[in-house]
Amino acid sequence: MRASWAISASRSTTPGSASAFILAQVVGLSIAGAWRESIGLETPIPALVAAFGLGFAPVRAGPVDARAVIARAFQGLAGGGLNALGFAAAAAYPEASGCGC
Repeated sequence: MRASWAISASRSTTPGSASAFILAQVVGLSIAGAWRESIGLETPIPALVAAFGLGFAPVRAGPVDARAVIARAFQGLAGGGLNALGFAAAAAYPEASGCGC
């Protein structure tokens, strides 16, 4: 009997899903930067965390290749945005980091 993690891991390694994720991250970085400059940090971070989580739903529904690639691209958009906003939050609140910058 296969472990459940082995089944989900095989779904996430659909050919093209890693490429879709990385390409979408680059796009997500750009979009999130513009979004943050227009409305701040409070709204985008929770929205992107929810979007990243919703990207798991199509993959868990079944191992259809196109669905997995699209879901990973959706997660890449949200993940890229979270990367950009994480750095923006650290820059906006340097006293919280304790580095004395």
